[in-house]
Amino acid sequence: MKALSKGNAFSSIQGKLVGLLLLVLVPILVSQAYFSYDRYQFRKKIECSANLELAKATAKAFDTFVQDVLHQELAIGLAFTSSQTLSDIEKSRILFDNQAGNSAIWNFFWNDPAGIATAATGSQFIGIDISDREFYREIVAGKDWVVSDLLLSKTTQQPIFTISRGIRNERGELLGIIVAGILAAQLDRVLAVERIGDAGVSLLDSKGMHVYQYPAVQYTWEQRNWLKLYPSLEEVLKGKEVVISSHESKIQRGSKRIVAFTPVPSIGWIASCSRAEEEVVGPIISDTLQETGLILLVALGSLLIAVTLSRTISSSVKTLRNYALSLGQGGAQNPLSIAGPAEIKDLAEAFNQMAEEISFREMALRESEERLAFATSATRIGMFDWHLEGATILWTQTHEEIFGYAPAVTTTTEHPYHRWADRVHPEDLPLVEEESRCCMRDRKLLEVQYRIIWPDGSLHWVETRGIFRFNTDGKADRMLGVVMDITERKRAEEERRRSQQTLFEVIEGSPFGTYIVNAQFRIAQMNASSQIGAFRNVRPVIGRPLDEAMRTLWPEDVAAEIIGHFRHTLDTGEPYYSRDFINPRNDGGIVEAYEWELHRMELPDGYGVICYYFDSTKLREAEEALRQSDRRERERGEELATILDAVPTPVIIVHDPEATHMTGNRAADELLRQPSGVEISLSAPSEVKPSHFKAIKDERELTLDELPAQRAARGEHVRDFEFDLVFDDGTTRHLLSYGTPLMDEQSRPRGAVHVLVDITERKQAEEQLHKSLAEKEAMLKEIHHRVKNNLQVISSLVSLQADTLTDERIREELNDVRDRVRSMALIHEKLYQARDLAQLDFADYATSLMHTLWRSHSALAKNVSLNLAVEPVSISIETAVPCGLILNELAGNALKHAFPNNSSGEVEVGFGIDPATKMVCLRVRDNGVGLPAGFDWSQSEALGLQLVKILAGQLRGTVETETGPGTEFKIIFPLKENEHG
Repeated sequence: MKALSKGNAFSSIQGKLVGLLLLVLVPILVSQAYFSYDRYQFRKKIECSANLELAKATAKAFDTFVQDVLHQELAIGLAFTSSQTLSDIEKSRILFDNQAGNSAIWNFFWNDPAGIATAATGSQFIGIDISDREFYREIVAGKDWVVSDLLLSKTTQQPIFTISRGIRNERGELLGIIVAGILAAQLDRVLAVERIGDAGVSLLDSKGMHVYQYPAVQYTWEQRNWLKLYPSLEEVLKGKEVVISSHESKIQRGSKRIVAFTPVPSIGWIASCSRAEEEVVGPIISDTLQETGLILLVALGSLLIAVTLSRTISSSVKTLRNYALSLGQGGAQNPLSIAGPAEIKDLAEAFNQMAEEISFREMALRESEERLAFATSATRIGMFDWHLEGATILWTQTHEEIFGYAPAVTTTTEHPYHRWADRVHPEDLPLVEEESRCCMRDRKLLEVQYRIIWPDGSLHWVETRGIFRFNTDGKADRMLGVVMDITERKRAEEERRRSQQTLFEVIEGSPFGTYIVNAQFRIAQMNASSQIGAFRNVRPVIGRPLDEAMRTLWPEDVAAEIIGHFRHTLDTGEPYYSRDFINPRNDGGIVEAYEWELHRMELPDGYGVICYYFDSTKLREAEEALRQSDRRERERGEELATILDAVPTPVIIVHDPEATHMTGNRAADELLRQPSGVEISLSAPSEVKPSHFKAIKDERELTLDELPAQRAARGEHVRDFEFDLVFDDGTTRHLLSYGTPLMDEQSRPRGAVHVLVDITERKQAEEQLHKSLAEKEAMLKEIHHRVKNNLQVISSLVSLQADTLTDERIREELNDVRDRVRSMALIHEKLYQARDLAQLDFADYATSLMHTLWRSHSALAKNVSLNLAVEPVSISIETAVPCGLILNELAGNALKHAFPNNSSGEVEVGFGIDPATKMVCLRVRDNGVGLPAGFDWSQSEALGLQLVKILAGQLRGTVETETGPGTEFKIIFPLKENEHG
């Protein structure tokens, strides 16, 4: 105040009053203007920075979305162009599965090289021609992938854009184009960011057309052309970031916004974020204008009062001066009362009024602070004023909420320093305090992020920005600043970090080789598959120059070519893809094949190149082996088809377990009277199955389940199944069927091989043979019957002749002849009575023969018993005749000579087969008187014994005899081949 008394201009009372008013009011106005402008600029700076960061995050999110879709398209393209042919259903399933995982994808299309859609997630898109689209022409021209600009859908006329990738073979020939149609309105899941108030994010294509905005705003097609409306976007399309702190909208007239534009470098698009300028600075400007107007009004009133009253002041200036000083320091004052002239009283009254005005101004300031607190609360930005000497902090209500204090905890905005420090995480507090000291020492802006702990134990992140204020001694006494809750941003960053970590782990565990080359052309990162794969003999590899590593692995010319591709991708951003990399290695001399591709990517220190590669050496060897195997299988199939066609036997192949499809060789087609290649299955659909023949067995048409081919197709082995094939013209073919099922890998029936043998001619021959045999059997029976009759006639004549003779010896000889003839006649009788004309049951024959012999010699046999031990053995007529004659001779001799004088006795006849030797034994034994002593039957001149000897020789047998008591003859001989026991 001493300075006021020294100036000439303020030597009068009036000058002093005016100077006092100016001294009080001017600093207030200047401070108010400064702080208001500082808040105005700081708030716009904060908003510009926030918009730019959010625009970058939007660009990054959209670029990640595009890369994810391109990876999906690459996987789809590789599946569609693999060596295994996919059906339309399998293609549609692959497209639907990939679409289902990303709601922003409207549709997937697979287009042939001519641009025609051959597979899609919607049937209405099949056949659509995209050859007139610019992205199609770019793919055909050689680009690997293209993100189109905004266009109208050919089917729905909706604004869409496409992400397309060309699929090429190892020669670079285009095999097809996989196109993902993206509905801009469906990008909310990828790009939507909830913001308070009139704020949003947008996406523009490479021509400046507005593609997407959140919150959604409806634009006409003309209004979407932002490049025409805002030419400044040209700079953004050139790769620059543009921030406009006051941007007037040409669509919404009179609307100004704070907007930031950033390029999406990989595709040449633009991402932007904006907020209405009125929301940011409106509250600040309004409050500042009100406060300034109020202060100016008070100043003007005070000045007028001072000028008017100063002329009448004539009393003590000291009292007024002390009062004014006290008033200026904000002290509580009683109303001024000075005894003196009316002018002094009036002046005192004016001071009293001024005190009231100052009190009113303070109240107005508090209201202004409340309005400012409301504005900062709405934007979630807390403000504080840290008094360093008193270790106290003034902060706003929003500041208090950010730090987790309930509004009712405190009734004042001034807090001790420890109340802030208690909330800071113990690990972060020393770092924040050290950073504050450094910024105060270096007189620079404080920007620090740290963690705070709420009373409920939850962890939150905040960012503090502040500036120190220094007094006239150069010592910092205050810090003004703001605090923002960045918990959500930190969580988003953590999610991105985890996502990147997950992606890194996926790449690390991938069987495909992956490595990254940085801007210094050194290998920065490499997964395990690369370190044990192509780079297995390069140690160390991380941090090694790329050209050095490549020249270690490959010949000079190959290494130079690889390095050139890396440099081109790094410089231009153009991807590179190779499928025909087959070269010998330097480090082993072996030839290896790789498929690899290069993409430029953004690294912390600039751009780099990421390389994906796949060791296709074994795959190519397997493909070659598969081609050779296919060729051999094809040749074997052709050989088998040729063999089957050359086989005269009908062979039918059943191709399915239901036997609905069958094909046959040439003989089968000729048998069934079908053209080659025509369906021959009776189980086929009615429109294709044959109808000109039927399968008949036992005069009944076979059902489908009874047909031999159908039975074999179900897994049954069919053998010797005989049936007739009856054609419409009445002709019949007799067939013998054989069916063998074909099994799959799980031993389930998958078809059958069906062989038909045409036995028509054989059947006809058999019928003819049966007819001929029947005729011959009838004839042979007739012959046997006639022979028997003739022999019986001879026997009767011999018997009659014997009866007329008186010479007993001659009569006995004639009776012997009769018995011999009768034995032969009995054979013919048994043969024509039997079913088998070639075989004779000797047991039946011997029984009949012996009974006849005993009847013929009843006088001799009346005291001789007959014992028959004859087994049922079938023999031929060639064996039966000599056996019958031998039996007749031996049994007759026993009756005549073994029992003289009608003595009693027994004759035993045996006939059987020895199981051990398979020899037949005809045995005749009696218990009579036996042979005379010294009698050699083989030297006997008797006709009967000579016949026995001769007939035994015809049987290729031997004769054994035993005597005492009685006589036994055994004739042992083998059976012939056609005879059986």
